[in-house]
Amino acid sequence: MFELAGDRVESMKLLQDGQEMVLTRAKSTKPAPAIDLAAIDRVRRSARAEAAMAKMGALIGRGTVRLPQSGVEGSLTIVATADGRAMSQMDFGEIGRIRDVLAQDTAWMDASFSPLDVYRGKFLDQARAGHPLALFGDWSRWFSDVSVLGSTERDGRSLWRVRVGRGEAPPVEVLVDPKTGDPVETRGVKFVRLGGGIPITVRYTDFRSVKGVRLPHRIESEDEPTGRSIITIDRWERFTGDLAETIPATPPAE
Repeated sequence: MFELAGDRVESMKLLQDGQEMVLTRAKSTKPAPAIDLAAIDRVRRSARAEAAMAKMGALIGRGTVRLPQSGVEGSLTIVATADGRAMSQMDFGEIGRIRDVLAQDTAWMDASFSPLDVYRGKFLDQARAGHPLALFGDWSRWFSDVSVLGSTERDGRSLWRVRVGRGEAPPVEVLVDPKTGDPVETRGVKFVRLGGGIPITVRYTDFRSVKGVRLPHRIESEDEPTGRSIITIDRWERFTGDLAETIPATPPAE
């Protein structure tokens, strides 16, 4: 026997071996919403993040960096500007220091234990793609190529997969939390001077809002040659120092 709601069949009763069973109409399920960049941007609030970055002008993060494989630990300072400049310095005391500078028109690494390395071509593109704020702002501004790859499951949760790239730099796959919009992991290849490129995975956790921008306070990267490196940022805040001195326009004499 059928039960109708208007001209629509809502259920059906069956009698079998003296038992009555009611079969109800299954509710239709809506197809999962399509994943596109516009939808991801809305969750990420990328326009709001860009506006917050522009308002601050520059940020500074201070913390520590630890290399478990070699048993080394040091202090870390990062300065990043909304217009694309950056400086990061790792100080390991007697072992030495490493400073990476990304200026408006050039970039370089200046270490106390190795010659000056000025980045050009694909290495310069890689430095720009790796700007400390690039993953947390409007990707269309920081990258020349952005495409949605789909979704994946990780540790019982669904994540969006997005590929970003800039110029000659190797593309990077970004895993995005669809609830918060946070980029929680990247996978790609890093160009090195000797040996071409090495696979590298970076995980971002402990996100906190900094003046309207969600930034990670723990960054863990891993590659085969160096093992893991763990960065812990104690605090991000607006930078009020001398940018021209902190991020010089040109490298020191080679």
